[in-house]
Amino acid sequence: MTLVLSPVGLVLGIVALVRLARRAREGRPLRGKGLAVAAVSVSGAVALVAVLILTGVIRVWTFSSGVQRDNDGSVGQKTSATVIDLRKGDCFTPQSGLPDGTKRNPGVLKVDIVPCDQPHQGEAYGVATVHGPDRYPGNAAVTRLSREACVDPLFSYVADLYAMPRVRMYFYQPDQAGWTAGRRGVLCWIGAPSGTLRESVRQSATDLNPDQRAFVEALHPLNAASLYMPVEEPTDGNLTEYTAWARLNVGAVQDTVSNLRRTDLPAADRSAVDAVVRQLQVTGLSWDKAARAKDVATLRAALTEVQDRSAVGQVAQARKLLGLPA
Repeated sequence: MTLVLSPVGLVLGIVALVRLARRAREGRPLRGKGLAVAAVSVSGAVALVAVLILTGVIRVWTFSSGVQRDNDGSVGQKTSATVIDLRKGDCFTPQSGLPDGTKRNPGVLKVDIVPCDQPHQGEAYGVATVHGPDRYPGNAAVTRLSREACVDPLFSYVADLYAMPRVRMYFYQPDQAGWTAGRRGVLCWIGAPSGTLRESVRQSATDLNPDQRAFVEALHPLNAASLYMPVEEPTDGNLTEYTAWARLNVGAVQDTVSNLRRTDLPAADRSAVDAVVRQLQVTGLSWDKAARAKDVATLRAALTEVQDRSAVGQVAQARKLLGLPA
């Protein structure tokens, strides 16, 4: 099992494209590791920062150490285990610390599973199955498939992503040996890269009133699209990947606008949501420019325009009127 992390800043609005805008205006390429590259979510809920692939292989998926659980499946006290023991809803702390993209994690990756009301760094939110060719398609392809497999479980586990603390999305994916042996399971989890969590982040849609739920669910297409931002900062080598991502956002804007128009809300809330719709339509034009970009300079200029035309302010106002964290 190869350990992979896909950091996602689960916050409302846009991860600022300040560096992108500044560099674009100055005609200079972006520098650094790309962790601050724009993960633009004009609907304002999820911002993808990067995907870092760890070199370590976790050989733990053929056995279990047998964790003692209560009747409801929860762990009542701190228990040392391995990642194979983790189940959806488990809160835990990796004994070797959160992965950072540079460590090797040979052999068995051990974790401490604890009750969710105790300090912890991670929480398993889903187990997914990836589908692909019988022959191992390569680490990059499996990483893409695994990330895609972990998107829907996240939205099922947390109804309103903006209400979450500052966390990142991680997952354990099959390595070549596991894939060849037919093991295609992916463990999806979130972690707090700084500090700890002190309660479960799970949130049911039933925790929201009907109007709140309608608004949050209407934004799902754009929130999901933001999770597929390319890993590296824009270059000539990944221009096609970025334009494909931009096309995904064009469709996501259209779907979100359609969803918002169908929501049945009181007059004051309806007015605020209509303002979101109008701004998203403007933002969609900028996404279309990014999708049609023929060179990196044009792409960067279009993404800067997406930022300038974002609907983050309108989304925040609508959330406030609906009684959601704004």
